[in-house]
Amino acid sequence: GLRGGLADHLGKGRPPRMKLLFCSNGYLTTVPSGGDKHLLDIADAWRREHEIAVLLPAFAAHLLPAGVRAVTCRGRPPSSMAGIVAAYLHRTVAGARRALGEPADFVLSSSGPFDLLPAWLHRRKYGSRMAVYAFHLVPHPPADTLARRVQNGLSRLGQRIALFFFRRADVVFTDNAVVAGELAHLGVPRGRIVLQRPAV
Repeated sequence: GLRGGLADHLGKGRPPRMKLLFCSNGYLTTVPSGGDKHLLDIADAWRREHEIAVLLPAFAAHLLPAGVRAVTCRGRPPSSMAGIVAAYLHRTVAGARRALGEPADFVLSSSGPFDLLPAWLHRRKYGSRMAVYAFHLVPHPPADTLARRVQNGLSRLGQRIALFFFRRADVVFTDNAVVAGELAHLGVPRGRIVLQRPAV
């Protein structure tokens, strides 16, 4: 389940012990989102077979399983929309700096630009293979207020940036056929899109 999707793309049989870097720097609180929890579960499943480091905010480092090393960015949970934007800009820059100091064979990223840019730069520096998770794309909700219009605009900008990296990743994991079809329609090569349904 958790191992299958990644193992299939690392080669047949049991892969050799490797260094894996997970970019999961999008925490807004100390409670993980569904995508964050999925990456934590993968780290826990693979920690006995591989050396794993996870890039994440320092305030969320206590969530890591034993035996998984934290690579942290400083900062507090943001409390406003402006704080979220500022935190993500800071994490993009600080996360890239931290990731580039972590040699690894494989880098696994969330779909946030604050994780994708560090992962892509890591790939360019070390020649690591890169996988990303895309659980959903940005919908088009009604924008009846200025705040909603700004939020929608920022979300769509983030998705445009994410698509640049999706098209360049070795593997794009998603958990449903609708998103897989949308990604292919948006230019992600079909052969790199892998439908992997997380366990409930």
